[in-house]
Amino acid sequence: MIYSSKVMDNWRQQPKVSPDSSPSPPTTRPTTPTSPASVWGRPSSSSLDWRSGSLPRPISHQAVLPPFKRLEDGYILYIPPAPIPSSSIIRRHSNQSQFEDHPIVVLGTRRDAGDDIVMFRHIASFGGVPVEEKKSKHLQGFFMLCENSQDKGKKSTNPIAKMALGPPLKKRSYVNLSHNSFFEIEYRYLAPFHGELRRLDAESVAFIKKAPCST
Repeated sequence: MIYSSKVMDNWRQQPKVSPDSSPSPPTTRPTTPTSPASVWGRPSSSSLDWRSGSLPRPISHQAVLPPFKRLEDGYILYIPPAPIPSSSIIRRHSNQSQFEDHPIVVLGTRRDAGDDIVMFRHIASFGGVPVEEKKSKHLQGFFMLCENSQDKGKKSTNPIAKMALGPPLKKRSYVNLSHNSFFEIEYRYLAPFHGELRRLDAESVAFIKKAPCST
């Protein structure tokens, strides 16, 4: 096929576009990638709020470990199954019963030689056996039943520890009030407890704190 020279000249010439008529690229602001929420004792965005002096964000009811500076008395946390090293402050306690794989109730915090320290008492379930069947009448007074789904409406020697935040515990569980069961542990060894954030009410915490303790 033969094309005329005029057609070929038109093909070679590039169309001229006026600078005013060319479309401008859309202007968009760069987005800052968000980092995932931190759990298992690592600093989170909430803890950074404390350092910067800005207002802290509300703590979610999801099972995320609250930042150390926002821990309140009565929070129910968890010591994971991983062995606690011999260097931990808890290893100085005279009672060296099994700490790992247990929930705890927070009773205070402090700083020690640069470490974040949490004071607590154990929460025990006795494998589902009621304390009345596990302990003598005298020793039953050293265990405070927590509000739970297994024993609704059950009477107890001590007042029942009620929840101010979160659902009742799923299993029958007791706060250990014996004199040698008040402990301290580094915050970094703690974790959230099973699904939701829980905290005992102020009245229950006050009763627990009245229990005698020794190290």
